[in-house]
Amino acid sequence: MSDSAAVLATRPAIGDAVSSVAEAIRDQILSGILPAGAQLKQNRLAQEFGVSHIPVREAFKVLEAEGFVIWHPRRGAFVADLTIDNAGEIWELRAQLEPIAVRHSVPRISAREIALARALMERAASTPRHIDWMRLNWDFHRTLYSAAGRPLLLDMINSLWHNVDRYCTVLARANDSQHLSRDHAKLLDAYERRDVKAASASVLRHMEQVGDRVKVLLHKRRNMGTAS
Repeated sequence: MSDSAAVLATRPAIGDAVSSVAEAIRDQILSGILPAGAQLKQNRLAQEFGVSHIPVREAFKVLEAEGFVIWHPRRGAFVADLTIDNAGEIWELRAQLEPIAVRHSVPRISAREIALARALMERAASTPRHIDWMRLNWDFHRTLYSAAGRPLLLDMINSLWHNVDRYCTVLARANDSQHLSRDHAKLLDAYERRDVKAASASVLRHMEQVGDRVKVLLHKRRNMGTAS
């Protein structure tokens, strides 16, 4: 059994084979094992994960909807590239949705949820692997936003965050991940004070700083590719 198949076999809580395969491929994309532009071959992946072609093919559809995969007729599935335009769209949507989550969650959040968010923030600060940091980063924000009691809104934000992780990998690989943690303490402090205005401003400021930094690095990478 391959390492990937072993991982799938030890994750019964993930759900069915499609979601398990999708998560495994997503992890490989986020970790850089599958880089942008890489072709995703059904036969190889089915063998690697120890499943039939059907869950792999359906996983491609899930990942295509999330923006991780692009399908080319007669050529197959490929890992989607990271682009400035796509990053701009993701951050624009986040700027609309996440302040809504903040407005509804700040007045309702419990002391237990704040304590959990603080523990996640502290764990992230001492986590060296960027893929683990990104999971903890989302867990931190999800803990805060879940208090809103808006499951549909949270699902929409979660879908966007799958791709946020891809773009934040650009920062991590540029040794620039300190920009990602800068406002977490201020955000948590605003939640503790039940200050909706300050929490909303903190989220938007943090989002704008990270989004701008991502676009700068993508622009540099594009120019380097053009130069070569």
